Amino acid sequence: MTSRRLIKVSILLALIVGIVAPAPPASAAPRISLSPREGPAGTRVRVDGAGFAPRTRITILFDDLALAKAQSNLRGQFSVQLLTPWATPGRHYVTARQSRPAASARAAFDVLPTPATNDWLQFAHDPQASGFNPLESTLGPENAGALHILRSAPVGGGSTPAVSDGVVYYTDATRGTVGALRQSDLSELWVTTLDEVPTGRVAVEAGRVLAAGWTASGGTLYALDAETGRIIWRALQGVTIDHRFAPRLVNGVVYGAFGDEGRVYALLAATGKELWSSAPAVTSVDGEVAVNDGLVYASGHPGTVALDASNGAVVWTASTAITFAASTDGDRVFTWSYPASGSQRRLFALDATSGTILWTFSPAPEEPAAHPPAVANGFVYSVSQAASANCPGAGCIDTVRAFRADTGAVVWQTTFAGLTFLAGRSMFAVANGLLYIGGRTGGLYVLDASTGGVLRVMPVDSADSPRPIVANGMVIFTGVDIYEIGV
Repeated sequence: MTSRRLIKVSILLALIVGIVAPAPPASAAPRISLSPREGPAGTRVRVDGAGFAPRTRITILFDDLALAKAQSNLRGQFSVQLLTPWATPGRHYVTARQSRPAASARAAFDVLPTPATNDWLQFAHDPQASGFNPLESTLGPENAGALHILRSAPVGGGSTPAVSDGVVYYTDATRGTVGALRQSDLSELWVTTLDEVPTGRVAVEAGRVLAAGWTASGGTLYALDAETGRIIWRALQGVTIDHRFAPRLVNGVVYGAFGDEGRVYALLAATGKELWSSAPAVTSVDGEVAVNDGLVYASGHPGTVALDASNGAVVWTASTAITFAASTDGDRVFTWSYPASGSQRRLFALDATSGTILWTFSPAPEEPAAHPPAVANGFVYSVSQAASANCPGAGCIDTVRAFRADTGAVVWQTTFAGLTFLAGRSMFAVANGLLYIGGRTGGLYVLDASTGGVLRVMPVDSADSPRPIVANGMVIFTGVDIYEIGV
């Protein structure tokens, strides 16, 4: 057979094979599976996908919120972990989407209600900045006298920690870090170094830790993975962040007030996306805000403002002179004025919806200094200080008072000599009938919240800005170190 005939036969056979051979199967439609398929906000979900284009970039969304990226392999498969954001309980959808060619797949995820816990999730405990843990039941007036130090760790001095799911989260300005300790024994779980000096306050929600770093020229807001310490996102880089800044977390949104800019910002906690920034509502604002019932309360100069939590618009302004950070019980907003030197400071109770002044309290002229109040069970707790030339020291006279929240009437007052309660910003924690106060030169003071009687004084080494919190049957107290105190 000649070579020409061989070529013809080969071509003919190829044509025959092409006709009779079956066509390759069509590629399967994209599909994903989730594990687990239900859980509270902050659940870690494994997303497995198949049927996607080979070696293509895939975006993973929770509802319409892009949270992760993946790349398929040569077989069109991928696997990635997703940290679910805060979301209302009920059915939601995870979607995997490729752009070229356009295709997607989705699977249902059921968000379960987050169970109530005896945790302390953010500065001053809650969005209202009340300083009150209503679920604590282990420590009370009947056993306060038996309180003692259980353990300590040489980190976190001067910070106000948060507690979530058996983990203590803290910042350490000396080391420039954010860290996590196991609450049961204060063993280290992880430490992450920030680009700036961290402020002393953290907040935790849906598996994310919010913290801020600051410098004289600006700062950064961070979200870290609560389990690993990995930085998830950075935001507001270069914005003026006060060293007292406290991230306020409410239903998946983080709010914060930013120093001399006089602005309040709202961002998505899951991604760091800016939702809004207010116009300069006051000349400067304290780094803390309180949030309740759709309003954000910020204080500064020349007073206190309420902003619409959905868009940052000013709802009302109260001319209360320069004010400290506010707290609220839902009906009223409480804040101390901080006028120019020589003027008398006053505790204000403002109507939460209108800003109308409901009542004021003016301490004696020799008691000019004050701190943001705590609010619990219809009472407002605060401290003011009288000073002489020997203060700090024996010349300091501090008066702790309990007021009726509705009228401002003084229910009780207890005076201490030789103390300096005013070193820190979060002075109080209230839980199960006890009022905890950190004294810079005197350790931890435990008072009966209904009478003002002193039940326990603990000489903890608290050389700078002590701030007690109460969670899961323990007082966590930051002085030079972090201490756990219990019975």
